[in-house]
Formats: sequence, C-alpha cells, structure tokens
Amino acid sequence: MNEETKKLVDAIQEWHGQAVAQLKEIINHPSADMKVGDITIGADTEKAKGIRFGVSLSLELLGKLPLTINAIEDEDEEIDTDRLCYFCGQDGCDCDII
Repeated sequence: MNEETKKLVDAIQEWHGQAVAQLKEIINHPSADMKVGDITIGADTEKAKGIRFGVSLSLELLGKLPLTINAIEDEDEEIDTDRLCYFCGQDGCDCDII
C-alpha cells in the first residue's frame, strides 16, 4: 500500500473517531444545555430530548467504521476488487446481508 493511501485511510479513521466522540458527549451529558451559535437549548426541553434521540440514532447508523487496512506482503500482487465483499471487505466471505 502506498503512503498516500495509508494517510487517507488514517485521516478518515480519525475523522470518524472524532465525530463519534463528539456525538457521544451529547449522550453522556444529558443534563447539560446545548449551545450552537447563538441558540441555547435547555437540557430538560422536548427539543433537547429530540436532539439526543437523533444523536443516538446517528451513532447507531455510523457504528464502527467499515474500513481497515490489511498489510499485503507482495506489493506487486494485484487484488481482484470485484471479489471483495462490500460489507466486510473480505475475499470470498459468507455475508448474507443482501
């Protein structure tokens, strides 16, 4: 794998991790008011409850980032990407998600 690809994957993983951490902060502090720009939403309001619900849903949908790097011994070896599973990234997997 070339260095540019590794940097890109690292950046995506870092972005995803930071986004998930920020969303978890909202869930982990339900008694804190929320402030975005000039708008403040009280922690005990119906809006805040709706926002926390939406954040929980977002965390469920984001889940674990489905992107990993596997070291390949032979740099010249070509990978038939048409055979890789869209969901788990493995060659010849048994995913029955479709």
